Amino acid sequence: MLLGVDGSGERIAEGPTFSDDFKDAAKGRWFKVIDSKGAIQHWCLKVWLVAFCGDYPQSQGMGPWMEAVGAYVPCRGCDYRVDASLRHETVHSFFEPDAKWQLRNRGKLMPKIRQWRQCSCSQEMRDSGVNKLHWALAEEYFPDINFASITPQDIMHLFADGITRHEAAWLLYMLHSRGHLKVAAANEAIRRYKWARDCRVPQLPSAVEDGATGRYPRVDATIGMSASQTFTFAMHRFIQTLLLLLAASQTSLVPLCVCVQCGAPRPSAECSCKADTVLALVGGARAPAGDGAALYVQPRRRHEA
Repeated sequence: MLLGVDGSGERIAEGPTFSDDFKDAAKGRWFKVIDSKGAIQHWCLKVWLVAFCGDYPQSQGMGPWMEAVGAYVPCRGCDYRVDASLRHETVHSFFEPDAKWQLRNRGKLMPKIRQWRQCSCSQEMRDSGVNKLHWALAEEYFPDINFASITPQDIMHLFADGITRHEAAWLLYMLHSRGHLKVAAANEAIRRYKWARDCRVPQLPSAVEDGATGRYPRVDATIGMSASQTFTFAMHRFIQTLLLLLAASQTSLVPLCVCVQCGAPRPSAECSCKADTVLALVGGARAPAGDGAALYVQPRRRHEA
């Protein structure tokens, strides 16, 4: 429909296609413009495709890449893959000495694709994350594009529904297992915090407390939130409240009051909110190793703070 060609690159459409329109637009169209002084000017308007935005499967499908998230092959972003053992799936794998990778490069990939067009090699293609030798977002169909960079990453699936859900769970496990911040305390803070009405942040699942061998976080651990909830949880000022709660566990502190609306300490010049309720974060002396610290979170009226 977009190109008028089949999977082998053969033309099958009789009339002009979307791709044909872009080819003509890239050549330019001349037209007349009358300026403010009444003079006639001749302008040439050229149009190019500069970005294609879609979710992960759609963006992968518009290029030579494999569409499935669970294909366990390099995506359109980079060629990262350590070996067939899926070792790259483990936590902190990018810090491994042999975890070498490069961003996708059209100049390096196109010679391979031309070679595969002459003699297909399914295993090499799979190892490169490629399953198509002719695809929609190619330069022969849309002039001057770079198929290796034309499709930006899908932030919603990549971060809110992917990386962030895992990394938040890993962080919370590390804090919980080392006794710095218990999940129960974080859930109590979530319950008492004044979230925006358009997004209700749920309680953290109890599975966040479970780790893997060696007291490492589980690779598949998540905070069990939707994409919208994850973004709200990760980017809201509530995180500042959790960090203050963590700081209170390190040393003996006097009660620390935090605004439930903006997360700033009370009293503070940083806070001009009219919220009547604050969170009182109370930290006791640091408990023996392994036992954590005595903490509790309770709401207080402003005049009590």
